[in-house]
Amino acid sequence: MKKLPLLLIALPFFFGCSKEEVKPAMSIKNDDITLFRESAETLIVENNPGDMLFESQNKLIASVSDEGVVEGGVRGETTVMVTSLGEVAVAKVVVNTIINYIPEPYLGFGENIETVKSKVNYDEDFIEMDDGFAVTRKIDKTDVVYVYGFEDGRLNMSFFMFKTLSNITSVITDFLLERYVPVSLTGAYSAGFISPEKDMAVLLSASDNKDYIYVGYMKYDGEAEAMARALKTLTLHSIPQ
Repeated sequence: MKKLPLLLIALPFFFGCSKEEVKPAMSIKNDDITLFRESAETLIVENNPGDMLFESQNKLIASVSDEGVVEGGVRGETTVMVTSLGEVAVAKVVVNTIINYIPEPYLGFGENIETVKSKVNYDEDFIEMDDGFAVTRKIDKTDVVYVYGFEDGRLNMSFFMFKTLSNITSVITDFLLERYVPVSLTGAYSAGFISPEKDMAVLLSASDNKDYIYVGYMKYDGEAEAMARALKTLTLHSIPQ
């Protein structure tokens, strides 16, 4: 009797045993999302093995619901993570702003006056002050004064001011809400905000006679009341009106 070659005997064994299928890893199809304040997009999660848990790295910049709906908060960049039975997928979320024609003041807190002056545009009206300086700019047909206040020779406050009856008055609240998180609201033009990193406080305030609106910035140290007092003192005694 002829003997079959060993290879022919083994063929049914190899062809009869299929390889174990490798399941694709969980992933997010739309893993690079751009939003604006209060706009939203639903994450498209593929190959999830079971129930999913959604979490935002910074909920102030962007939040995410239990259903995977990501909603824009304030300006910034964060990540949203999806976990399911030990698998993890991540999406990048960028929140942009719509109102971009109003420049914010220079915010290099702690820098000396010469450094700050070198960063500020000198092409427009310049005002010397006892404890700092100011620059006037024309924005949307509005004269806006940018003020830089110093303590012990170091920048400790930046703010800008404009007349209440100005074109930008109607958008200033939305301008701030796109960038900062409100923490207090005491009037139409009186509110406190904090940056999403919680390292800077912003105060929206009106002058006593309601002729001017101020938007002030300071490093956040947990004392918003101190910022309000400093802003009021600086605006009342240092700025020619």
